[in-house]
Amino acid sequence: MTSNNSSSLSRRTLLLASVATSLSACATVSQGKATGSELEHKGALRGDELQDLLSIYALNVETWWRDRPLAKRFDAAAKAGFTQVEMWGLNSTDRAPAQLRQAANDAGVEILHCTVDVPDFANTSAQKVYDAARKSLDQIQILGARYATIVAHANVEGMSKPDMLAAYRDRLREITPLFEAAGVMGLVEPFNPYNHPGHFMYGAGDAVEICRSIDSPNIKLNWDLFHMQRAEGNVVYELEQGIDQCGYLQIADSPHRREPGTGEMNYAFILSEALSLGYSGPIGLECFPNEGRETAAVRRVIELAKSIES
Repeated sequence: MTSNNSSSLSRRTLLLASVATSLSACATVSQGKATGSELEHKGALRGDELQDLLSIYALNVETWWRDRPLAKRFDAAAKAGFTQVEMWGLNSTDRAPAQLRQAANDAGVEILHCTVDVPDFANTSAQKVYDAARKSLDQIQILGARYATIVAHANVEGMSKPDMLAAYRDRLREITPLFEAAGVMGLVEPFNPYNHPGHFMYGAGDAVEICRSIDSPNIKLNWDLFHMQRAEGNVVYELEQGIDQCGYLQIADSPHRREPGTGEMNYAFILSEALSLGYSGPIGLECFPNEGRETAAVRRVIELAKSIES
């Protein structure tokens, strides 16, 4: 946690102690809501058991409970049993980092991860990228996030892919000392061409090569397995080849970016393999449950976590 606030910890304990009961009480069936069979699970979990089970997962408050104000999503994440959350950028006026951090602390969750607000690297001067990264990291330190995703790889008209990758590598190398000084892990995130056309970094290969060339413990990949599946497939093999550069995992099922268990990806196998390869970092839940079915989505995450532990 980013705060030693005793009232936050007490609230978290009470929330975790009641979460199994509150989830089980949601078995009422209505159209668009979770059904009783979706909500059932094998044996009730005590609060501390649920906390341990979900301790490596960070729920994305941008993609869950989207009908609520952001601060209310912290409360919902805590009530669901999570102690860590992730979010996106701080580049809007209603996202004051100190206030968000306090709201998260009050709910009993840590904001583990966010995104770095920087311009695209390939067509921006080194000084502008550096200044933007420094300003963004100042805000991220106030927020208390320990991981921060870097995108900034939109195509530039008239530039070849090798030139864009070289410019990206150079800009990233120049701002690496900022991440090292801040104690924040910067995470390069490749996309996929179906959901994010117009970028020059898809799949793992180029990003792994760039991170290896920079060779810093504070610059790694945000290995978003949804993007990797859609961009290139063969996700376990590719992760095996680049595991030394994997700083953070994000998961969602393909093809619709819903929660695990709703699509084509066998996350029980994939995550078990990731752990066997030595991955020990967080797992971000950047998926979009259908609105009104978040409780069923939490159930699926719990069942996934149980299957990995068993």
